Amino acid sequence: MRKNTKSIIALSLCMSCMASSISPATTYAKGTNMTVKSIEGTGVTYNEKTGYFEVTGEIDQLTGTLNGMTKDVTSVSYQVTDSKGIVVKEGSVDPEKQFTMDELGFALGENTLKITTETKSGSKDTYFPIYNTSIENTLNMDVDMADSDNDGLVNYWEEFFGTDKNKADTDNDGLSDLVEITVLGTDPLKSDTDGNGVKDGDEDFDEDGLTNLQEVKAGTDPCAVDSDGDSLSDYDEINVYGTDPMNEDTDNDGANDGWEVADGFNPKKRDKKFELTVSAADNSATLYSKKLIGSEAQHFTLNVVENDVYNLASTVGALSQVYELGENVKATLSIKHTKKNDAENPQIYCYDIAKQKLIYLKSTYKDGYLSANTKDDKESRYIVLDKTAYDKYRKSANKKPSTSGKDSNKDGISDADAQSMCNGTLTMATGEKVFGDATYEEVQKNADFDGDGLTNGEEITIATDDEGTRYVILKSSPILLDTDGDGINDKEDTAPLERGLKDGIVGTVQLYSRHETDQSFMLGHAFLVYTSYINGQSLDIKGINRSYRYDEMQETYVERSGDHDIYDMNRGDYVSIGNYRSVALDIIYDIVMGDFDQAFKDSGFTKQRSYSEDLWKRFEHYLVIKGSSILLEKGYHEASKNSIRYNEEIYATYAYEGFIQYPNAVITKEVTQEQLDAITAFAEKNNYYGLLTNNCSSIASGAWNAAFDDTLYARESKGLYSIFDTPMILKAHILERDGVQVDVETFGVSL
Repeated sequence: MRKNTKSIIALSLCMSCMASSISPATTYAKGTNMTVKSIEGTGVTYNEKTGYFEVTGEIDQLTGTLNGMTKDVTSVSYQVTDSKGIVVKEGSVDPEKQFTMDELGFALGENTLKITTETKSGSKDTYFPIYNTSIENTLNMDVDMADSDNDGLVNYWEEFFGTDKNKADTDNDGLSDLVEITVLGTDPLKSDTDGNGVKDGDEDFDEDGLTNLQEVKAGTDPCAVDSDGDSLSDYDEINVYGTDPMNEDTDNDGANDGWEVADGFNPKKRDKKFELTVSAADNSATLYSKKLIGSEAQHFTLNVVENDVYNLASTVGALSQVYELGENVKATLSIKHTKKNDAENPQIYCYDIAKQKLIYLKSTYKDGYLSANTKDDKESRYIVLDKTAYDKYRKSANKKPSTSGKDSNKDGISDADAQSMCNGTLTMATGEKVFGDATYEEVQKNADFDGDGLTNGEEITIATDDEGTRYVILKSSPILLDTDGDGINDKEDTAPLERGLKDGIVGTVQLYSRHETDQSFMLGHAFLVYTSYINGQSLDIKGINRSYRYDEMQETYVERSGDHDIYDMNRGDYVSIGNYRSVALDIIYDIVMGDFDQAFKDSGFTKQRSYSEDLWKRFEHYLVIKGSSILLEKGYHEASKNSIRYNEEIYATYAYEGFIQYPNAVITKEVTQEQLDAITAFAEKNNYYGLLTNNCSSIASGAWNAAFDDTLYARESKGLYSIFDTPMILKAHILERDGVQVDVETFGVSL
């Protein structure tokens, strides 16, 4: 009798797990020549390359055909086992030439269907390797869904992971089996996973001062220093401030606990209103209010405008920098100012961005500060002007509409208005000339002065204020190809006066999830790719230290060492963000650097022979294949810190030529800067690797949901597969969305 032949599926970088398959339709004789010739069913296809019968959708039944005479067959039975050999479905059918198996159940990923035929002279088993990617087919599994020890892990999973179904804490380390498997990634069968003499429950994985067991009892995340993201550590919330470590706003007053502590408020006392004074970074101005609600108080800031597309600093009579508020609220703005002479009449003005006009605010002068009340009903900026000088300009400004409609150069601006713009009598509200120092003759040479594809008239409009003064409102600048300097030509830019496109869009985010049908359901890879639309963008990457950056001199991606808080990008640049388990990555990194001895050391092997330039080929067949069990042993239960990397996927694509590209399910959305910040903040907060609940698919889907308030998850909402995340499930959920694409060319690296 022949034994099963087994092969190990190649590892992915991000998720390593046991992955075995059984050779197709292997038959084991038991005294008869009777065998099952084939199986077939809707949604079932045989893949000659992988040797699997692939099941990609819900199946109602499978039909089997016996090979040979059937008169001696007394019974036909079947049994389905998962990748661990656990029986998930079994039954019997009528012994006919063609027989039907109804309501079959399969686990996700690898299964083996054994069909047994009985005759008077003996029995024979025929094996069919099944690969199931449909969650629906798991609903018919006949497995033990009870939870005998009430630890949250059903008995089926207890058998799968080898834990005791009658004992919530198999290894007596104080942590339940569920927590060890799905949260910490520690070994539920070993009380001291890393062998350092400290029980897993007494370890402090996130180094926040609380042991893993204390965090579990408190309901906090043992893998996150700050579970609720309020900038206070879990330890401080419990032991110092007495706040709720799982509620960022303990007193429910709209201001989070960390902000209240930092600004001197009591995070346990609900404040109806907050009284605050904030200063500009250079201490040139202050902002005061005593009637702020919590959400306003947190964003109550005063900023100096560095790059002002409206060029307010050039306003006639300008005496100060330009300021903007973090939140448009009623407050008292006080700006430092020293009068040059008695003739000067300094006053604060509000610049209404929507109407592009300046509004005088009655101001008081005391102790070197000029003060006025801000506007809360419009997006505004503030500046001190010499009112006398500004009023003088206003009196000389154009108040009569043009009587001539002649437009010689057909640019959409009458010749008379063009003449007034060039001589300075028809200007923007600030007094700035529309065409700068250009002469009328220069402007009239063509209809598109700056050559951006828009006529001069398409870039401006002429308005009249309440006093009858005509002034120019910019849609975009007729003298600049790219008014806001974001790298997008004005003609293409849907928001030419703001960085990015309309509604604050600064680029696109793509979520990739890749999983092959010949892989274990726990393998695959998911990651995000951000592509910038704009120049001069700074991506906040503090805490994400292992990375690669494109080197133009070397024309490839090179490792970027050291701590970095900012990743600078320009229009068209892209960056990938993904989560990796350190053990597998270290081996790959050793190979990339040519340190083959270290690769063997990191993988736990003893080098048996010399390897030369063909190492990668041998690595693929030897290290990866045999390495699955080694990596499993070393890293399966090991959550790793600082595991999120950027450009790792892109680097791997560039590092190896001729790599097989795998199909990715891809979903794409345009993103604002605020949404992009939410992605990087999520990555920073969850910068560790846990095999089941904080793996690559957890980070990719979690960051996506944090940015877009979406519900795209890498796990099922209920049932057997609702306790962990996988790229396989994430890929399926992406493909359920309308308009998704499958990309077989880009970022499909699998190692």
